[in-house]
Amino acid sequence: MRELLLFVIGAAAGVISGMGMGGGTLLIPALTLLMGISQRQAQGVNMLSFLPAAAAAQTKNRGTVYAEEYGEPITFKHIDMLVNAMGVRSYNPLQEQLEGLDCKVVVVGDASSTKNGYKNIREGFNAGNAI
Repeated sequence: MRELLLFVIGAAAGVISGMGMGGGTLLIPALTLLMGISQRQAQGVNMLSFLPAAAAAQTKNRGTVYAEEYGEPITFKHIDMLVNAMGVRSYNPLQEQLEGLDCKVVVVGDASSTKNGYKNIREGFNAGNAI
């Protein structure tokens, strides 16, 4: 039964992903709430689920990266390597630049300290309500 539920969750996440919405929208909550998997493990599974799609896209679009800047599409051709960096430490160089301004600066989420997604969202929600 567990395997069947995992299959259904994976298939539903694949359908949602194919519709243009991130499959993690369904995959992460389903794995944590229905299967009892930790959030970190569910996020890891979600990241791994990108590999087959990335491999297929790489064979079709070899050396081309599609992006967007200021709402306009950009195409980079003849790209050898693309690096997607994700960190586990807080990084916030913008706060120092904003401190000299004559306005209140509120730092939330991983910019203030690393924590789980729920706490980041809660901090943003509380900061927005305090305005």
